[in-house]
Amino acid sequence: MNVFEAFPEAIIPGIWEIGKVSRATVVGKVFEGPTICEVIVDEGTYVATDRSPSFEYEESNTLLYAKIAELPTTVSAELTNGYLWHNRETDLYYEIKEASLGKNQDQGKPEHMEFLLRPTEVAE
Repeated sequence: MNVFEAFPEAIIPGIWEIGKVSRATVVGKVFEGPTICEVIVDEGTYVATDRSPSFEYEESNTLLYAKIAELPTTVSAELTNGYLWHNRETDLYYEIKEASLGKNQDQGKPEHMEFLLRPTEVAE
């Protein structure tokens, strides 16, 4: 049983999309060719400081699970370097910090991808 079969009530349809990112353009990062995916999200945000109390930043530890069949690729190096996730409801964009292939523990077959995400900005 995969994560989508185990937790069908947690599936979020029609809100999250993955698309290619073009970096270092004249206007910054550009998000292109998105594909809407059904996902499961475990989301959290925290504020961190460095050694200076005047420097704070927000970081995300959003974990997203996606169905393999809905993804443009399952090559983690391509996903982390060439794609972004976008939440259409909040209009927030996320860099992919990590992409891992989730396998069925009994059969060893790939069933889903797990993504660790970080908020980012994109030129509109």
